[in-house]
Amino acid sequence: MRHRRKRSKLGKPQDQRKALIRSLLTALVNEEKIQTTYHRAKEVSRWADKLVTLSKRGDIHSRRLAYRWLQNRELVKKLFDDIAPRFKEINGGYTRVVKTNNRKGDNALMAVIEFTKVKEEIIEEKKKQRLLRREKRKRQLEEEKPPEVEEVKVEEIKEEKKKARKKVEPAVKKEEIEKEPKEEEKEEQKKEKSKGFLSGLKDFMKRKKNP
Repeated sequence: MRHRRKRSKLGKPQDQRKALIRSLLTALVNEEKIQTTYHRAKEVSRWADKLVTLSKRGDIHSRRLAYRWLQNRELVKKLFDDIAPRFKEINGGYTRVVKTNNRKGDNALMAVIEFTKVKEEIIEEKKKQRLLRREKRKRQLEEEKPPEVEEVKVEEIKEEKKKARKKVEPAVKKEEIEKEPKEEEKEEQKKEKSKGFLSGLKDFMKRKKNP
């Protein structure tokens, strides 16, 4: 009877499911951080916590039980000598599962599983890498920047242009004023035009009367 034994079968029979969990456990102990589907990560975290509790005992029997799953003596040694001492003061919560984006193709929900405590050396290496990346970015930005133009020269050129405009504009205005006829002259020209038109009409009418 399976009373209250609800576990995800991961869509595989028992032998394939065990092989899958074993391969994920070995990868997790070796890399300390892997990416897989969310349901697989939750199942692997359960078994990874059990392995860490075995490694905290430190006796030969627990090493043999861990070897059953990992099938690698180097990984067993790393688990007992390197990973277990980080969790001496903690009873549980040895792994962390963080959801990520959905996978392309089948749209499966992905997750990252990792140990909650990381080596100090790894943290220092990550910090160094971040600093190197920042320095590279700064260099790239400096190289991409256009060469700086001397601001003094630009200001001098602008001032010279303003002075030239001030000198040219009044002369042009005076010439235009001189060229433009005065209002009185315009009125006289209009009157002459109107007189000429009327005198022409009178001559035309006289010619008609006295041909």
